[in-house]
Amino acid sequence: MLGYASRAEFSAGGSCHLIRCRDAVLAVNLPRDSDWELIPAWLGPWLDDANIAHGNWSALAYHCQRIAACNLLGQAHCLGLAVALASDLPPPPSHPANHQQFRLQHKTTTTLLRDAPVIVDLSSLWAGPLCSHLLHQAGCRVIKVEGLNRLDGARTGFPGCYQLLNQGKESVALDFRSDADIQQLKKLIAYADIIIEASRPRALRNMGIYAEQWVQSQPGRVWLSITGYGRDSVNGERIGFGDDAGAAAGLSHIMYEATGKYQFVGDAIADPLTGMHAALLAWQSLMAGGNELISISLRDTVSWCLHQELNTSRRNVLESCRRWQQLGSGISRLFPSGLRTPSAACATPGQHNETIFKELDSVAGAFH
Repeated sequence: MLGYASRAEFSAGGSCHLIRCRDAVLAVNLPRDSDWELIPAWLGPWLDDANIAHGNWSALAYHCQRIAACNLLGQAHCLGLAVALASDLPPPPSHPANHQQFRLQHKTTTTLLRDAPVIVDLSSLWAGPLCSHLLHQAGCRVIKVEGLNRLDGARTGFPGCYQLLNQGKESVALDFRSDADIQQLKKLIAYADIIIEASRPRALRNMGIYAEQWVQSQPGRVWLSITGYGRDSVNGERIGFGDDAGAAAGLSHIMYEATGKYQFVGDAIADPLTGMHAALLAWQSLMAGGNELISISLRDTVSWCLHQELNTSRRNVLESCRRWQQLGSGISRLFPSGLRTPSAACATPGQHNETIFKELDSVAGAFH
């Protein structure tokens, strides 16, 4: 769609670069203007004047080469910057996702009759919307929720990609700074069979929404939490995107093993891999009876996939890496059938607010 090419030491989209520090290689992902505004605070403990112009990657790389990786990583995580160690091949997780099963807090005999499972999708960008798109194709009803003051960032990207991921979904837009709208959000969440969200855990807790309580309050519910690096106390507040998470999982290290050069693989590759795994896990859980909180991270999904392939044939993986490098800008040769096109319309932000909340009022009391 975008004509991206294999671009070696920086990502296809250009926002993530592999930067050498004193003792390692880091994947530094700065997709937002606000990320660049934090660079003086990031490098400040080691530099007297760290005012680096927006987009000046060469100056950033020059300053980072004198600082130890552990220092840069620790400071980045404190500031909410997506920075990861890229020159390592960490051991694989035992499974790409963590499952927490819950018992119902109270017995209930109330069951809402539905034509299809209802998914409330609070996620944005790629992994979460891909997950809900696949579930929509499987027959689920998907209600996409956005903040009025912070719509899905993918809306401002390439329209064809956004349309493919979000076609056929209903749209609700709310002001998350409004107590009244937060109450409406809670009503909508209470109505769902599956919740998909990709925020840091504290974001929803600050609004009085707790995944663990929701899963236990009605039979069959599934809460799917997509994070960059995990939901636990250590990684739960860590920022992560598809490119840095893929490098952190060991893809850049494997490229180095295959070609002698640290490189990126794919475009934000952790996002589509995680979206596909998440959809399968959510569907399996729903079919098995639910009452489960599933946490899946971008890094662990890529690590799981990579090690599955390495365990099958390391030689084939390395050869695949070399082919990827050789493709360069000729990636379109792999897709002779051309681009996929959307088959349904995309809703405008908040297009279904009125009809959905009327529906909720009509069944009030049947769920909580």
